[in-house]
Amino acid sequence: PRSTLFPYTTLFRSASFVYRSGQWARLKILQVSKKEWHPFTISSAPGEDHLGFHIRSVGPWTRKMRLVFQDALASHKGLPLVNVEGPYGEDHQSWWKHETIILVGAGIGVTPFLSIIKDIVLSVNHGDEIITNSVYFAWVTPNLSQYEWCLDIIRAIEANPAVSTVLKIGRASCRERV
Repeated sequence: PRSTLFPYTTLFRSASFVYRSGQWARLKILQVSKKEWHPFTISSAPGEDHLGFHIRSVGPWTRKMRLVFQDALASHKGLPLVNVEGPYGEDHQSWWKHETIILVGAGIGVTPFLSIIKDIVLSVNHGDEIITNSVYFAWVTPNLSQYEWCLDIIRAIEANPAVSTVLKIGRASCRERV
């Protein structure tokens, strides 16, 4: 069966949860599993007031998660409690130290870069001084529909000439599998 992508999932973010773009967190949802934590990259930017995740429903845990949330939304009972542990990871933390950065991602693996791009958009929109003046972003996906994941980011880039001069976005798609 084909995997499905959740809509952009946002969670309440307490002021004590501090993270940097590109980091990840572990999530536990009791209705999915009482003991199992599952790792996901945080795709929101640190300057946003929520935690955001793009989650692909591909294995038993994420499929059950999708069903739990679909049932909760359909029954209007309220969404399940999501426990968050983290943040973790240091790999993408020094992007702001470079004048030019190149971000290359494939499929759902693009999520740390979405966080970085949102961080850049927020920084430029707030008038923050950043060294980075060129960002090249290439994203390979199996089909064009996956670009819908970041339409809000692309629209924010296009709406602000100061941001669009920094970000250069390239797209490549593989042929649909039959």
